[in-house]
Amino acid sequence: MLEKHTEGILSLKEPIDIEELIALKPDLIIYPSYTPPALVSEFRRIATSLDINWKDNVNVRMRKLGALFGKEQAANEWISSYANRSEYWQRTLKDQIGHKETAVAFVYHHGLFVYTGHHFGHTLYNGLGFEPPDRVRELMSNDSQMKWKRISLESIHAYSSDRIFMALPAFGPDAARVRQLLEDEAWLTLPAVQAGKVRYVDLSLANYNPITLNDHLEAIGASMLEGLTDFTIPYSQMT
Repeated sequence: MLEKHTEGILSLKEPIDIEELIALKPDLIIYPSYTPPALVSEFRRIATSLDINWKDNVNVRMRKLGALFGKEQAANEWISSYANRSEYWQRTLKDQIGHKETAVAFVYHHGLFVYTGHHFGHTLYNGLGFEPPDRVRELMSNDSQMKWKRISLESIHAYSSDRIFMALPAFGPDAARVRQLLEDEAWLTLPAVQAGKVRYVDLSLANYNPITLNDHLEAIGASMLEGLTDFTIPYSQMT
């Protein structure tokens, strides 16, 4: 998804190879706030280094980066553009999304998580205008910067909603594990599952950056308009 936007940009794999980083001769290193202190010390030996608070919501992050690079106008234009597209989709889907209809998003990535206000939650609650279920709203009230919370399959009914979205991997060990989850009684007895109001989304669409958020909003909006369920990753193709 991001490849078309990164042509000519060299990517570094994790864990970071310091020698490879040195060879790039960077003037500035920007790193997420969860980076281990030892690695931050290495960064600072190489170049001026600044951290980005990983808990910031996307608008705050955009404004900070805009100020850092003298791109305040571009940052504000993206924020306005996203708000306009959100308004468009909320108008367009008003017949599909009932008044105060709730939605929840889960992700399976080395375990089961429920999204709150960031990532997938941003698309559902900020973008499309769904209401969070009570348990998700409680999590968001307790920590407005929370991205997701790990939960057990046994507790999933506490997050029951009118609609469910699930971000999952197409391949690898997690794909096999999530197959088991989707065949478990706890999942199959969720009201939204029984009503056929579930959408499965490729894990790559659940990232939290401006490019992905734009694509995510458009993909989910279009899928709901067309009545699609598996619009990115058909369950039958999971291995």
